[in-house]
Amino acid sequence: MLQWIQQIDDHSNTEDIWRIFQQWFYHRFTDTQADSTARKELILLKMRFPEIDSYIADFEQTVRKALYQLGSHEMNQQFLSGLPRDVAKDVMHYPTPITYQEYTEKALTSVRSKVLLRNVFSRNKNFGAFIPQQQ
Repeated sequence: MLQWIQQIDDHSNTEDIWRIFQQWFYHRFTDTQADSTARKELILLKMRFPEIDSYIADFEQTVRKALYQLGSHEMNQQFLSGLPRDVAKDVMHYPTPITYQEYTEKALTSVRSKVLLRNVFSRNKNFGAFIPQQQ
């Protein structure tokens, strides 16, 4: 490549040279195993509670990189397997989700309710306990 660049005179068409360089660079440094790597990442991808939005975004991006079909039965099952057990259990309660959108909506609902309950009960240790007033 260096020899080719050194042979170019100063009056050459720089746009063509840049396009050729980009093609060469892309060809030389493109990850030819990107889909295979993404498939391995997909198997290892797990949600860290309560980061459901991040998990959904990472899952969708990795599915695309792996060249899989988002919303297929297999990918819905893979999405479910990356969730914490208690969230996955909530997702599978009746009515059972069918589409990928239903899986994500039920997962979001589950995580939001768990976060809300955790916040409510951790804020006030005596929440719900009756404390009589002294007169």
